[in-house]
Amino acid sequence: MKVNVRVASALREFVSDENIADSGRGELVVEPGTTPADIIRLMNIPENHRLMVILDGSMVPRPELAQVQLQEGQTISLNPPIQAG
Repeated sequence: MKVNVRVASALREFVSDENIADSGRGELVVEPGTTPADIIRLMNIPENHRLMVILDGSMVPRPELAQVQLQEGQTISLNPPIQAG
């Protein structure tokens, strides 16, 4: 199945897929049952790195990253935390 991935510029240094690292966007072919935690690993982002995961516009809480199963055509965005001051 295919999912869309967006990676914020601050996280692209970790990404080994050159197309996604360059543009911050791409499409991945993944197995059914793939979770946001799996995508984070596929993007080579360290497990302990602080980030926000947004799935089709809704934030996925950290405890649910290994539980939510992605569906065909969904868009997952990986972003650093937003801070205001």
